[in-house]
Amino acid sequence: MNKKILLFALLFCSVIFSETWYVNPVTGDDDNDGIALITPFKTVQVGLDSVNAADTLLLVVGANGDTITATDSCDMNGGLHASAVSSTPIYVLACNGSGTVYTDTTNFIITTKSTLAEGLFGILVAADYIVFQNITFDGGGVGKSEYGVLCQADGAEGIKFKRCRFINNDNHGVFYRVSAATPLTKWLFYLCEAYGNGLGGAGGGIVPTAARGNADFIGCNAHDNVGVGIGLGSSYGSNALFNNVYDNDSVGIWVSNLASLGHINIIGNVCYGNNDGIRLIQNQARITILNNVMAANTRYGLHTLNTTDLDYLNGVSYNCYYNNGTAAIDVNSGTPPGEGNVTGDPKFTSVVDGSEDFSFSDTTSSLYKTGLRNIMYIKSGK
Repeated sequence: MNKKILLFALLFCSVIFSETWYVNPVTGDDDNDGIALITPFKTVQVGLDSVNAADTLLLVVGANGDTITATDSCDMNGGLHASAVSSTPIYVLACNGSGTVYTDTTNFIITTKSTLAEGLFGILVAADYIVFQNITFDGGGVGKSEYGVLCQADGAEGIKFKRCRFINNDNHGVFYRVSAATPLTKWLFYLCEAYGNGLGGAGGGIVPTAARGNADFIGCNAHDNVGVGIGLGSSYGSNALFNNVYDNDSVGIWVSNLASLGHINIIGNVCYGNNDGIRLIQNQARITILNNVMAANTRYGLHTLNTTDLDYLNGVSYNCYYNNGTAAIDVNSGTPPGEGNVTGDPKFTSVVDGSEDFSFSDTTSSLYKTGLRNIMYIKSGK
């Protein structure tokens, strides 16, 4: 009986004493208590060091909605393993000067220190169950930040990015580097943007190490990266749904090189103007590639690395392959697998560099012939 009472008391206290913390790089002071708009911390790191499971850290953008830049690299260390207490997430959100959380794309900007030696990353994630919203991770250009977000915590779980941007990093916008034995799980990128990464000559947008875990990408824009736009770790299944992936020097959507233990879904994406639209590194036993547009890629719309086994492509149908430089696909004499495919012009609203809009309203668009709906409900662009 006493054990039940104690358990109830602990649960009750965990709800009652969840806290909201504030950071304002302009008006704040790290000697403040950080628990009110009028007494915010100055640096993001001090705020991160203060939060616990179920807490909220509000990054104050400004009274008039002006963006504010924090110039520190931030380490979310093992002390933030919320799952050690519960799966209730910590929220790191941008808000206005009144404390109202933004729901649009207004961003608090986190940039790194002046050189790679001083600031390898914008934020190092070594924790579980963190939600970031409306934050830009800006590497600041060549020779400054290697990663906007770096994860090297084995088994990191439940990390979510909503309406965040990862830009101008020397290597990757987001890179998760973990062991195969304990891959990360339940990551989400929702309405995010990754562009201009790989400035040091390698890297890309949002990329895992090999097949290290699963992440879902929904409604994101990944473009103008030196390397890969979006990388799917296949070890526990991943989803790429309704993303614009375009003008990346390497692959648009890359599926990593280990056999999948979960189903991979690549549905409703536009892969335009990349080296390859979609590339599969190894036979994926459970994969669905459906209702995608693979157009104007330098080599292949769908690149399987010349596999001799077409059986695993049974889930590939109803896609549009248009004007890819080498062929629609690198096998089967260039004939796409499955049914319901089209090869005509999708007639997007705009493919002008810097003003891309991958919606379509022209009734002569080939996409109307396949049952492909107006898949890109989000305008793309820089």
